Amino acid sequence: GVRLCFVFRLPLCLIAKDTREEMIKENLLINDCNVYTGDSFALNPDGVILPCSHWMGYPLMSIIENKKTNQVISSKDFIKMWNSGKPLRLRKEMWRYRSKKCIGCEYWGKYCYAGCPLFWYKFNPEEEIPGLN
Repeated sequence: GVRLCFVFRLPLCLIAKDTREEMIKENLLINDCNVYTGDSFALNPDGVILPCSHWMGYPLMSIIENKKTNQVISSKDFIKMWNSGKPLRLRKEMWRYRSKKCIGCEYWGKYCYAGCPLFWYKFNPEEEIPGLN
């Protein structure tokens, strides 16, 4: 059968406690962000790796080794590049509490990363994140 999950890119403390706990218990909630974890990325048609599909103007690296032949880099070179330089710096920069209210939260880093990092370029996390209390 089909199993539906809810992809939630905002802080989990915005979901009512009973609903949040049930969704976690039933494994119905996806709240990870590849910008934080580095476990996936977006690829544009030119072979440029982006942090995610929402960060189109922020190229991290290219998988094209030779533009004339469109030769792609080796998997070994990809892993080396992905775990260093700009991609690694971005993940380290993003891996931080967005609000003081996130410190000590039981969900931080496992179920919640305080939402999409792009959201916090526009909004103040101290005003928007309610916290669990």
